[in-house]
Amino acid sequence: MNVAISRLPWVIIGAFILFQAAGYLFDALNYSQRSQQSSPDGRKTIFEFRSFQDGRDHALYGTTLSLSFNKSIRNPDSGYVFFAGYCEQPITYS
Repeated sequence: MNVAISRLPWVIIGAFILFQAAGYLFDALNYSQRSQQSSPDGRKTIFEFRSFQDGRDHALYGTTLSLSFNKSIRNPDSGYVFFAGYCEQPITYS
């Protein structure tokens, strides 16, 4: 009984780590990056994403533009989302 009680915190910590890792991996499946464009000085990048989400966050099944100081990001929330909406025509940005 003593051994089971001493292992319980480690089982809880392990389950929490696995849950967080699964959330991180599955979050990348909610978006696909369509394009990106760097600023003239190369310090910032605009990323265009298409959402595959159904029921949370920004424009569901829509287009999201995100600004970042990094050269690559996994999803729009890794940068600064400044547009999320629905467009009939392809968007252009500069």
